Amino acid sequence: MNFRKNLRNLFLTAFVLALILPTTALAAHDLVIYHTNDVHGYAFEERDSEGRLTRIGYDRLKAIVDSDPSPRKLLLDAGDVLHGQAFATSRKGELSAIVLSLVGYDALTAGNHDFDYGRERLLELASRYRLNFLSANVAKEQSGEYILPQYRVRSWSGLKVGIFGLATPETRTSTDPRNIEGLVIEDPIESARKMVNKLRDEEADLIIAVTHMGSEPYCSPMSQTIAEKVPGIDIIIDGHSHSEAAIRVSRPDGSAALVASTGSYFQNLGRVTVDRKRGGGFEINAETLPA
Repeated sequence: MNFRKNLRNLFLTAFVLALILPTTALAAHDLVIYHTNDVHGYAFEERDSEGRLTRIGYDRLKAIVDSDPSPRKLLLDAGDVLHGQAFATSRKGELSAIVLSLVGYDALTAGNHDFDYGRERLLELASRYRLNFLSANVAKEQSGEYILPQYRVRSWSGLKVGIFGLATPETRTSTDPRNIEGLVIEDPIESARKMVNKLRDEEADLIIAVTHMGSEPYCSPMSQTIAEKVPGIDIIIDGHSHSEAAIRVSRPDGSAALVASTGSYFQNLGRVTVDRKRGGGFEINAETLPA
């Protein structure tokens, strides 16, 4: 594969697509969140033998985001993005990191396979390419220092959004143990509660968790469990189980959270719309945009 040529063509393709994609097809919302998960090194648009689109690719993703008329937009990834296909593994995640930086992700969480080159490589790529990897529950065992920023806040006129990341405890057994030696993965539910309190203190209007947890019964804990047990989270953008999900979780206090994930391998793109309701609160809806 000609990596340099593909990288050079990425933004040319995105620019052309942005010109031809029908902007009138997308209505404007107060906030639109585009999200990916479990891309596993797929990077470019692919088609089958009959010319049908089978993978979206970062070029088409960027064109879609750029053509959306909404005044506030976020682009998030829920993990397992740096490892998988040859495009990612040939230079230990660097080519994926370059593309992620060029596309402009607002936040990513570290999936178990993002540690597959070792934690130092993950931190090196995040720093070198200014990738906003977040994790509120991965810390150094001896010092308790978190290896990545726990959260970030995005502010626009009239809206402040707090975003935090969570890594699955299954990372302990789903990457080589040497890759996370000396690290602890704290309880995601307790970590989420701390983040909600922190972001409330910072007066966030909307709180988003970007998690690599999964929404299937074998996941421990499931993203739905976090949504149910941690009031204050409005949206969970999830990965790990390769599921297509848009699950609305109700809590005993009457509040609710939306859990959204979009499959795997860039076969879909997730889109969550957020609009203020009269009298307070938000109307939040999710959809999956297939390739």
